[in-house]
Amino acid sequence: MESGGEAGPPVLEIMANINAMELAIDEATTPGRFLLRNVLSIHQRLMARAPNARIAGHIRTVQNWIGGNDYNPCSADFVPPPPEYVDDLMTDLCEAVNEDILPQLVQAALAHAQFETIHPFDDGNGRTGRALIHVILRRRGLPPHMSLP
Repeated sequence: MESGGEAGPPVLEIMANINAMELAIDEATTPGRFLLRNVLSIHQRLMARAPNARIAGHIRTVQNWIGGNDYNPCSADFVPPPPEYVDDLMTDLCEAVNEDILPQLVQAALAHAQFETIHPFDDGNGRTGRALIHVILRRRGLPPHMSLP
């Protein structure tokens, strides 16, 4: 791409995922509290070149669901909280990220599960949630100098 070539959608998606993970690690190693704006910036970086880039860095404003059909959540496998609760739930999640009372892996697993349960974005939740795992592990010093895939 730097030499003028074009990259297809899969390459752009992989590059965005790498960029989002690098930002997540930068956010994790920056002193101070981890806040909702940090999650939003990770999502922004992840989705910036996606076909639905207009949603990048924005909490969802409509109800979403996983599974079933595109028309209603009646046969969905999972229905996350309504959008009016998402901001407060994400703020609570960020508070949990800043704690250090649980063992590192337990904290990362619980925060990831909480994030995926909230499902705060229209798209990119899985990739953003996996980046959040690295944020917690890095903030807690596990591993101190690298990121695991």
